[in-house]
Amino acid sequence: MKFPILAMLTATTTLCSAASAQTNFHIKQIIIAGDVNVNATAINNKGSIVGTLYAGITDDPSGIEIDGTTVTTLPLPQASYGALNPMAINQNGDILGWARGSFLGIAQTFLLQGGAYNPAYQQVVIEPGQYAADFLPDPMGLTNTDKIFFNTVFGLSDPVGTSYGKPPNFHHAPDEGRFTVLQSIDEAGTVVGTSFSFSGIHTMFAGSGKTFVTITPPGSTNTLGGYQSNKGAIAGSYVDASRTYHGFVYQAGNYTSFDMPEAAANIAVTGINNAGRVVGRYAAASNGKIHAFLYNGSTVSSFGLYNSTDNVAVALNDRGIMVVARQIAGEKPSYESYRVICSGTGC
Repeated sequence: MKFPILAMLTATTTLCSAASAQTNFHIKQIIIAGDVNVNATAINNKGSIVGTLYAGITDDPSGIEIDGTTVTTLPLPQASYGALNPMAINQNGDILGWARGSFLGIAQTFLLQGGAYNPAYQQVVIEPGQYAADFLPDPMGLTNTDKIFFNTVFGLSDPVGTSYGKPPNFHHAPDEGRFTVLQSIDEAGTVVGTSFSFSGIHTMFAGSGKTFVTITPPGSTNTLGGYQSNKGAIAGSYVDASRTYHGFVYQAGNYTSFDMPEAAANIAVTGINNAGRVVGRYAAASNGKIHAFLYNGSTVSSFGLYNSTDNVAVALNDRGIMVVARQIAGEKPSYESYRVICSGTGC
């Protein structure tokens, strides 16, 4: 099904943290057929966006692709499936995600190519009867050569397994007895992720096969994140001994740290593109309000203002176009999504 997209335009201007010139963020809320309850999850270099549309608070989400001014509802893999959750789209237009049958039923990954599902990519991510509210298979990743990664829900005692590569030759990241989550994959098949103990210590790692290295910025007592570009750059955040949060980029053995425009109570990196632009969110230490941010390699600009209880994710493509998804806290899923274009020296 295809129908037109309706958009509401708002605009904000912010001051770069380390520059005197202003940076403008042109923000359009994504509204589909009058419905604002859209959760955008990814954007490719052609500007195509994938995500979910919640037509009603009791309904299963519909998977959608937004291409320019046209929105396409994605077909379900099976008639018995109700919820479709697209998580990634590559430059060929292939779409990776997961689909679920009943509320507590089995959930499986899918790869949609040219309107048809590739059965080789159908993998179980949630077992029948496993309640997965806290351990959904998110994020997931897809390359232009259809290498993928996903995280698998097993149970609360052994909550997540990792898989990456191309079927049937999937690999698994070492968990070292910890809770381990993959967060990105590059065209070479290298994955980056985070492992952590239930005591709260986080460790970032990168590698493939049997060769993995730990990513630890100087001064870090806790390292979070794990997003990488195809240029070998890895981005994340860390906490130092004074409990101060910083963002960082690691490349070729070198670490570059960056800070938010104001003191941050936490920082979460959610993406980096091949130009080295880093995006994510942070909570202001002064009032807990959440902001999206863009780091251009030298300065950090913030935009948007969200409630402290919201979950905010930012994705971007290599053209610097961003999508921001805001999950509003509450008993039922409620989302707002925006398409964002930056102009000015901070971009």
